[in-house]
Amino acid sequence: MRDCTLPDCETECFLGSPKGAVTTSVHQCINQDCSQACGFGVDWSCVGQFAWGTSKVAIAKVELRVTDIVSGDVLPNMTVKACSALDDACGTPLGSTTTDTMGRGTLHIPLNQLGAGFFGYLTIIQPDDPTAAHPTFIFFGKPILHDEAFNFLVATQGDVNAILAQFKAQLNPNEGMLFASAADCRGVAAPNVFFEVSPTALSTDTASIYFNGLAANPANLTTKVGTAAFLNVKPVNLSVIEHLGDPNGQRVGTALGFVQAGAISEMVIYPSTTPL
Repeated sequence: MRDCTLPDCETECFLGSPKGAVTTSVHQCINQDCSQACGFGVDWSCVGQFAWGTSKVAIAKVELRVTDIVSGDVLPNMTVKACSALDDACGTPLGSTTTDTMGRGTLHIPLNQLGAGFFGYLTIIQPDDPTAAHPTFIFFGKPILHDEAFNFLVATQGDVNAILAQFKAQLNPNEGMLFASAADCRGVAAPNVFFEVSPTALSTDTASIYFNGLAANPANLTTKVGTAAFLNVKPVNLSVIEHLGDPNGQRVGTALGFVQAGAISEMVIYPSTTPL
């Protein structure tokens, strides 16, 4: 971890490592047990000082698993599509897969011929029962340049009902939800990052929510596991800008995406390759 040169190096390390108790323990240490003592989640030295590189292959193999955001249970029969950033309706998918009984699937995504990689997004739906799981859009926050593996979290209707009850909130059917997470220069979950949503998509009925019993931080701030989520976000194209600590803090990252009514948009926001 000390030798990381790109913000997604933690993921790359684990993808190339044997899976087992040791890997799990190290991951838990990085993100929870010793993150504060080791200075994980607070390294922003790479902002404006690195490049993601270029793709060396024509097609990226993306292995994925879809799980329930609350229970962690795997979700079979979920259709996952790769979509161009210019195709908001995903009318012409670049790739598609359906998860098996273990919630796993594989996408083969064609990459930009100039080496820029895949800058699009994914959609996840359950076509057999659209009401069972909320349609979900995944925005990576970085280019896909080579083969990768991801675990995607999806909220079922039961999950959303439980969240609404916990936070005594109501869901506006004409608006959507935004789940965002911050990663520092080592790719580790970053706490106390302020998310500025632009243009102003947070309406008067927007509610900040937090998972796993975590204390509700001030609005727009990430929790100790680097996440923040918002109910009732206006359906618009938007950008999310990361600030350290508060709205006036240093800008360290940004991501682009959109929100649609009745759907969930998920963003992972990495440090910026250029000064903001």
